[in-house]
Amino acid sequence: MARVGIVFGLLLCGLTYAAMVWDSEKIPAQFIPMMFGIPLLFCGVVALNPHRRKISMQVAASVAGLGGVFGSIWCVTRCLRLATGKPVNMHGLTVIAVMSLLCLVFVVVWARLFFQMRRRQAASAVSPDVARHNDEVQNVGSTEET
Repeated sequence: MARVGIVFGLLLCGLTYAAMVWDSEKIPAQFIPMMFGIPLLFCGVVALNPHRRKISMQVAASVAGLGGVFGSIWCVTRCLRLATGKPVNMHGLTVIAVMSLLCLVFVVVWARLFFQMRRRQAASAVSPDVARHNDEVQNVGSTEET
């Protein structure tokens, strides 16, 4: 999951770069994806350490969730402005919409892997009663062989 965080962080930073190259007019909305991409990239690098992986990826998912939610709200308000006939910068709307999509995809990937890991841990955890019963079965089997 650490590599996924690094990739999504780089994608968001690349989106900022592409937005700056795409349009010569510089608007603040072009830099918003980088504001979410750098923390994702940082959390992905920190998550390469196995001892810090869990908390780092939870922080990254929180940052991406905020980016997805606030970006979606921003896009909805701009679309409402567009529907009422007020001027809207379509370039900024496109950049923030792509950022929101990337952030929400990251959160979905993180949640899927997180719950898979939880199920795997629950399946591998053995209750004490089952462990004691398995020990008794192994002991009975070992006495019969001798």
